[in-house]
Amino acid sequence: MVAVSAGYLVPGPDFAGTVHSVFATACNLAVDGLLLTVHDAVAPHTPTSVRVTGWRPAARVGDPVRCRSGLLSFGAHVLDLRDVPVWTPPPPTRASSTVTGWRQVAELRERYVEAEGLTVPGLDGRAESLLEALTGRPHDVPGAVARLVGFGPGLTPSGDDLLVGTLAVLSRTARSAGGPAPARAFRTLADGVRRHAHRTTDVAAHYLRLAAEGHYSEPILDLVDALVTGADRTAVPARTQAALRVGASSGADGVAGVLLGLRVLGFSPDRKAA
Repeated sequence: MVAVSAGYLVPGPDFAGTVHSVFATACNLAVDGLLLTVHDAVAPHTPTSVRVTGWRPAARVGDPVRCRSGLLSFGAHVLDLRDVPVWTPPPPTRASSTVTGWRQVAELRERYVEAEGLTVPGLDGRAESLLEALTGRPHDVPGAVARLVGFGPGLTPSGDDLLVGTLAVLSRTARSAGGPAPARAFRTLADGVRRHAHRTTDVAAHYLRLAAEGHYSEPILDLVDALVTGADRTAVPARTQAALRVGASSGADGVAGVLLGLRVLGFSPDRKAA
């Protein structure tokens, strides 16, 4: 395998850890409280990923991980990280008062979920409870978060992926001068997520904690920027499809979180914030 890029939160040049988990599509390395994910370069960037060509993992859980002067070794692999490009998301542009494409994203997600059979009973009700808490009963947010964390199937359960998408909208809008409301909602939700992240899988908890600190994967950021900041509104359909294709169901649940985040901010389909 040959490393071709690394996320901006990948430490270096020296660190140590252990192999946390090995899957057909990825290998997670536990390092300094983070999970570094080594995966095929066909998959998109994340803040803590190392993308490689020639993906063929040869490692076992518990194998030592060492990086010395930018040379990362684990299992049978040695990856040279010294000169690989570092993926860093661009800063958001100023938030728009109108979200164009909201309805289109919702329709694309609905069709995708139906075609792939990804409906998760109970998820919508929990999402509505979170919406009500964030928009009128902030003291209820921790409880609403607790009902979502770890809820649903998968290595990263549906409720966790939804929370990540919601946090992405609130964080990105707050950072692009969207006023005090997004920042306040983000802080409230992030606090709840930090409190309950331990209730889910290790991998999901990793991404929840990253999201609570404002760190997200490339597909979700691209979609949020196209919707909220108007960075490239013509790209909304393609960016929605790219986000939906992440994982088995993670993408669909993350996009549901994006739509929920827009509702928290008072947006309705193709209209200004309330």
